Amino acid sequence: MTSAQDKIITDALATFGPEHQIDKCIEECGELIAALTRYRDGRATVEDVVDELSDVGVMRRQMVKIFGPAAVERRTAEKMERLAALIEERKEENSHG
Repeated sequence: MTSAQDKIITDALATFGPEHQIDKCIEECGELIAALTRYRDGRATVEDVVDELSDVGVMRRQMVKIFGPAAVERRTAEKMERLAALIEERKEENSHG
């Protein structure tokens, strides 16, 4: 994230407040769920999904500031390790079956 983007995130939280932005994040996540469902069913475009992913991405950055970058980074690393293990498990299953 650029310093200009970081300033926008900080300003958004200062202007609207964390509680409001948490509510906004919930709203944006719901819109992403709806767009993905419509896309899967052939009723939305890639652009529709990208728009909602972008909104959620902006809100995610704000949530990281609220809940702590170090904690989020640490937990993300743990989840990536778990995903890597699941991928390896699946590869082994596929090669034996």
